[in-house]
Amino acid sequence: MKLLKNSPPERYNDNDVLKTFIETGNITIYSHGPVGVKGFQEFFSSLGFQHIQQAFIKPFHWEQITKTQVSRTHILVLRDPVEAHHHAAYLHAVSMRQGQTKRNNMFYNTHLQPYMPVILDSLFDFYIPYNKLQNFMPEYQYPPQPAYSEKGKLQLFDLKREINTYNLIKETKIELNPVQWRELLIHGQLDEI
Repeated sequence: MKLLKNSPPERYNDNDVLKTFIETGNITIYSHGPVGVKGFQEFFSSLGFQHIQQAFIKPFHWEQITKTQVSRTHILVLRDPVEAHHHAAYLHAVSMRQGQTKRNNMFYNTHLQPYMPVILDSLFDFYIPYNKLQNFMPEYQYPPQPAYSEKGKLQLFDLKREINTYNLIKETKIELNPVQWRELLIHGQLDEI
C-alpha cells in the first residue's frame, strides 16, 4: 500500500489506557490490543443495555473473572497474533516520539505483551474471530490497515507460543455464531427489564 502525499500514517495517539474488557449483566468480552473492545459500548447502548462497564484489565484478571463468574457468558475476540503484533509494532515504530504517552497509558501492556497462553487457561465459552466482528456488529469499523509492505513488518519478539496457542484455541474452543450471539443479546435485554 502506498501512502498518498500529505496523508500521514496511522499513529498511536490515545490519551487513555486501551479498554480490553467490557461487561453487561450476562456477558463479558475480552479483546487485547491494538484494538481492544472499541465499538462494543455503542453497540450495547444502542440495544438498550443499561449496565455496561468497560475497563483495562490484564489477561490474568480476565482468567480469574471467567473462573469466578460462572453465570455469565465469556467471549474472547480472537485476532491472529502475527497480524496483531505487526499492527502494534508498526504503531510503536511510527509513534516513537510519544514514548512518555505510551508509558503513561500502558501501551506496552495493551498492545505488545504476549498474552495468548494466559488466555488459554481462561474458562471462556466462545470466541469471535476478529475478522468476523462485522457479522456480530454490522456497524463495526475496522481500523485502517497499517501502511507497510511485507519488508516493513516489524517483529519485536518471538511469536511461536502466541501462534501455537492461537491455533490451539481455534481447534479446542467454540466459535460463536450470529444466532447464538442474538440469543445472548435477547437474554441480556430481558434480564435488564
